[in-house]
Amino acid sequence: MRRYLAVVLIAALSVAACGDDAEPARDPETLVDQATARVAAADTFRFQVAYAGEPVIAEAGAVLDRVDGVFSAPDDAYSVVRLSALGLIGELELVSDGAEVWRRGPFTDEWEPMTGDVLTAGDLFAADGLLALLDEDISGLQAGEPAELDVFPGEQLETVEGVVSGDRLVLLTLGYLQGDRAQITLFVAGDELRRVELVELDVDLPRRWDIDLWAYDEPVDIPQPR
Repeated sequence: MRRYLAVVLIAALSVAACGDDAEPARDPETLVDQATARVAAADTFRFQVAYAGEPVIAEAGAVLDRVDGVFSAPDDAYSVVRLSALGLIGELELVSDGAEVWRRGPFTDEWEPMTGDVLTAGDLFAADGLLALLDEDISGLQAGEPAELDVFPGEQLETVEGVVSGDRLVLLTLGYLQGDRAQITLFVAGDELRRVELVELDVDLPRRWDIDLWAYDEPVDIPQPR
């Protein structure tokens, strides 16, 4: 009997010792720093920007649906902007290469250069865009509950939450921000940022903006308009 109790005690102590060696949960600041560093280090990734809530009138009365695309460091990007009008869906393609931007509409195979102040995915994911916002513009950062997202099945995601404001927030909402603040939630898988969720604050009909990132460092195809 004594030997049996001793075996049980040794087993319990071994489990406790293993528990002491378990990796502690990351604090919110560390989680954000590591996720931001992963985005900054990526050669390529895929992305989608979508929203839910009050319709966004984007161009010539058309309603913005979502933006899908790929990014290649340091500043090359290809985006497909989906627009709806009168029940029909059209696509506007954008390619950006540093300071130059081209567009191709739904009824032509020809690329045409764009001039003026044009917001592109290259701007969104530049060092002074999303990365700077995550580093400088969030207040009240705190750990959230673990989560799963339907678009990333099987991934257990850590989350952190806070409040964000400033000019870079306008950039992340494609220039269509209502108000000047948003609740922000980051969803992270390992060291990879999967989603930035923004819920507009201080407005009567807040929108939720989701920026999803995946397929880090995988090959991408960016058209060459020249």
